Amino acid sequence: MAKNTICDARKLISILGFGAMLVPLGYATEAGADPGAGSDAGDEPAEAAQCNELKQRGNPVESVRSVGGVIPTMNGGTIADGTYVLTAVTDFNDVPPDGFQAPYGTETLRIRGGKIKEVFTYPSGDVRRFEATLSIDGANLRITPTCEWDSNPVHFPLLGDWAPAAYPFVATSFSASPTTFTFSTPRGNHQRLILVFKRLCD
Repeated sequence: MAKNTICDARKLISILGFGAMLVPLGYATEAGADPGAGSDAGDEPAEAAQCNELKQRGNPVESVRSVGGVIPTMNGGTIADGTYVLTAVTDFNDVPPDGFQAPYGTETLRIRGGKIKEVFTYPSGDVRRFEATLSIDGANLRITPTCEWDSNPVHFPLLGDWAPAAYPFVATSFSASPTTFTFSTPRGNHQRLILVFKRLCD
């Protein structure tokens, strides 16, 4: 089974635990501490409407427009349980100019046991929280929302990363490795958004 060598080495050194086991639906979960997790108690909602209390651990990311670019094929894989931060967004689009960059936002995910929690900070500073269950069929991914909350009373629409809640199962796909989670989804009149998340070790 593929393992995250860097994260596993750090765990051995800090005696946090080691080894891994597979669970249904293609998710990997680790014995001992979950990377970046600490106690589950810190993730429980203070109020039902807020969904979760994940800490924002990512940095602001800009989307890069690609006009006429080749959209990468997603290959599926085993999604490792853990904490992820958004590191790159490519917006495959029909509208020039190519290479145009625009603020996208800051995002942190927690994936565990076929469930996902998310906190997204818009460039405006507004915050959206999201929870859902995940189902996998090959490289296809179905996201079923269980909680959505937005600090803005106007309720911004779901951004590209969780827009598949509104799209057919086959429209959303992913690739996973021990250290990354790459997500491919349609969004509005855009051809496709590709989002790359990096898994944290701490």
